[in-house]
Amino acid sequence: MSDENAPPPAENSPIEFWPAGTPQPPEVDEPASITSGSEATPAGVTSAVIQASRPAPVAGDGMPTQLLSGATPTQVLGSEHPMPTQVMPVQSPAQMAPLPTAGIRDERPQASTSAPFAAALAAIIDTFGRVSDVNLTPGRRAQVEVDGLLQEVEVGALGERLTPHDTVTIANEILGGDVRLLEILEATGAADCAYTVDNGKRFRVNIFRSRGVLSIVLRVLASEVPSLESLSFPSIIGEIPKLLNGMVLVTGATGSGKSTTLASIVDRINQTRAVHVVTLEDPIEFVHSHKLSTVNQRELGSDYFEFADGLRAALRQSPKVILVGEMRDRETMEIGLKAAETGHLVLSTLHTVDAGQTISRITGMFEKEERGLVRSRLTEVLRFVVGQRLLPRKDDGRVAALEIMGSSLRSRELIQNGQTPEKTFYQVISEAKPHGWQTFDQHILELYQTFVITEETAITYCSDRSVVSREIDRIRNARGQVTSDLGELEMAAMPARRRK
Repeated sequence: MSDENAPPPAENSPIEFWPAGTPQPPEVDEPASITSGSEATPAGVTSAVIQASRPAPVAGDGMPTQLLSGATPTQVLGSEHPMPTQVMPVQSPAQMAPLPTAGIRDERPQASTSAPFAAALAAIIDTFGRVSDVNLTPGRRAQVEVDGLLQEVEVGALGERLTPHDTVTIANEILGGDVRLLEILEATGAADCAYTVDNGKRFRVNIFRSRGVLSIVLRVLASEVPSLESLSFPSIIGEIPKLLNGMVLVTGATGSGKSTTLASIVDRINQTRAVHVVTLEDPIEFVHSHKLSTVNQRELGSDYFEFADGLRAALRQSPKVILVGEMRDRETMEIGLKAAETGHLVLSTLHTVDAGQTISRITGMFEKEERGLVRSRLTEVLRFVVGQRLLPRKDDGRVAALEIMGSSLRSRELIQNGQTPEKTFYQVISEAKPHGWQTFDQHILELYQTFVITEETAITYCSDRSVVSREIDRIRNARGQVTSDLGELEMAAMPARRRK
């Protein structure tokens, strides 16, 4: 390959993998054909093709199959010519050979830092409190996110500025030889998986390509499922685990705590009801032990390959409760509605900001001529929409602000007919406060009134700034505080006038 003075990889350049402890493929002066089994790849391949030494298994015995490039688990990254395809069985991680240590093009192989990485990662979690994410990006030291803010760390193997080779080596350890995830990473530029270090700490991992190199974000997963009581949620959330059927959606941005809320609801069901619970997750975040319920947790990629397929199969597994990690597309939503209509309790998430956008997102998954029927079905099965936002606390840490919409005649009418300027979800939810419903703004004002968050935070995270500002002025007035900048100016001027 190129010498050490070669320029760095170009943007969007392919990432190449080679076996640990072996030199990179030598440069050749003339194009050559690269053989795979009995077939040959056309000459002129623009990037290296490296094959593992493991022989290709033969599909059979009813094992599931998938197509891979080449007769062996070969990675052809950036090639202009497709390799011959062969059908081979899907293997479990335990059956797979270790993934070769990998590097970035034009970099020389280096010693593996896999074990030091795992030790450093465990040390970070043990040392820093309230870490939500670990960010590994080439060109920077490792960073942790604490209370929504990034800060650099210097621990063990993660004490230096990361190189592209470092992140590829770490990514290979995390992926652990999973051919399916490697193919997803190459095809889509990103892959999700779970990772566990020696101290038992678990992570939800996203490995993604950015300007031709790999970056990694590891979401720290709680070792124990939090109880609903420990989350200090409104009491109406405790009604969700009692539901026998219907659909409950927890919404919010990535990292807002949706998975934690659903895990707490499943845990309450697990403690109080003798039912079969099936979860479909990507990846499994909280591990539920069998208590009063029987809980079968299935992970995307290893136990099923699409949420829609897993949900369709779940209907034949005699569950009473089905958790779907995310309603990602029309097919999954359609099967979810069917499950809720046929007597199952379906729990899931959507990346939406409030109840109104949630209904719009669901109906937007369907064709225009289907949307009227979809709205009618939602009025029958939708039990709760719970929105979440994480706000910085006044002291330290973060606190969840919740929007809660249940099911009533007025909410069902809005779902069926849509919002109008005179009647909105915001208005209907705020007027149902006596029934336990609440808008984000109502909850945010409660947090401000009880000194949990600052006025600045309340204004920043609210939905309707005019409403919240007016209520903050009322609260400040009740406390005997100045309620406006004009008032402050008048009070500051009073001593001067008295001196005159």
